[in-house]
Amino acid sequence: MLDIHTVEKQHVDATNQGIYSIAQISDRTYEQLRTIQANYFRLETLNASNDRINNATTRLSIFKHYNIQEDSLHASADGQKFEAKRETFRTRYSSKYFGTSKGVSAVSLNANHMAINARVIGANEHESHYIFDLLMNNSTEIVPDMLSTDTHGVNHVNFALLDLFGYRFAPRYAQVGRVINELFNITEDKSQQVNISLRKPINTQRIMAHWDTIQRIAVSLAQRKTSQARLVRKLSGYKHNHPLLEALSEYNRLLKAQYLLNYIDDASLRNHVQRALNRGEAYHQLRRAISHVNGDRFRGNSDEEIQIWNESARLVANAIIYFNSKVLSNLLDSFEDQGNARSLEAVKRASPVAWENINLRGRYTFAPTGELPKLEELMASIDGYRPKNEK
Repeated sequence: MLDIHTVEKQHVDATNQGIYSIAQISDRTYEQLRTIQANYFRLETLNASNDRINNATTRLSIFKHYNIQEDSLHASADGQKFEAKRETFRTRYSSKYFGTSKGVSAVSLNANHMAINARVIGANEHESHYIFDLLMNNSTEIVPDMLSTDTHGVNHVNFALLDLFGYRFAPRYAQVGRVINELFNITEDKSQQVNISLRKPINTQRIMAHWDTIQRIAVSLAQRKTSQARLVRKLSGYKHNHPLLEALSEYNRLLKAQYLLNYIDDASLRNHVQRALNRGEAYHQLRRAISHVNGDRFRGNSDEEIQIWNESARLVANAIIYFNSKVLSNLLDSFEDQGNARSLEAVKRASPVAWENINLRGRYTFAPTGELPKLEELMASIDGYRPKNEK
């Protein structure tokens, strides 16, 4: 005789398999979870939930110590490849990442350890076509001033586009020496003094001649009448010597040259860029740990469903980061109250992107008790911790 759960599982389609799995490890039934998914799991609600968690993190005492630089907020953007269980419009082959299967790339915008925005793109699409849109569609209270990417975030217009909206673009090139040599002549004089000069002077007249058109493009982007990806595709269809494309390229080259000269001369800038990208990689490791619970593959029969899966995973990751940040904030307040300078410095340097303290495969209880977990009790065993103002 078949067990009732076996019969139920046979009738659960692939799309709802994840709901069934959660029902087995929680105090909610499959039907309850299915109703919640149907009524509340939308991109708008998930994005709003992520924003609330991220905004709450900014109000913690530890948040200011996450700043890489004192005078600006340094963010990073990078993509992470995930295999998809089913084929959709965006899924593409990539033997390097998926073997004979198909998948997508989840591009995330990270600032002060938190994923403040994300987007799923095709594995065949270039990440550089979407980083501006990630910044512009960021709806949190966390507004970056500077953005770093790896080489995949660079194209012929990103320096220009970000500058038009007041952002500073600070990429890390995989072969920075080659990039410098393509843009500059590097020579030595008789006294072995190194001289750097542009191989080709910047044509500022060309930029000025088309400045009105460039500003109209900026207005279209600001009013959401077009997107960066659509703009880049349109520009890519122009001939190489198209006047507008040449003007944007010259503007981009001007900013790129200034950045590279600063990058060569300023060791702190190089360090800041690396730290920002390292934080993005740390988030990716947390994001991968969360996805492993689900077999490390996106489920969903459409691109929208895959995006919902990605936003849900971002929500879990941001919740973990908030919890860890709250613990660090309590420790910070306690050690400040005690005047414990050594422990204070250790807390300020700690990263909230950790999950060893989180049982991702445990049993989940959602029963409304009316009370939040008592964090002070959970932290009581931490050596040296004493609730603030406790005598």
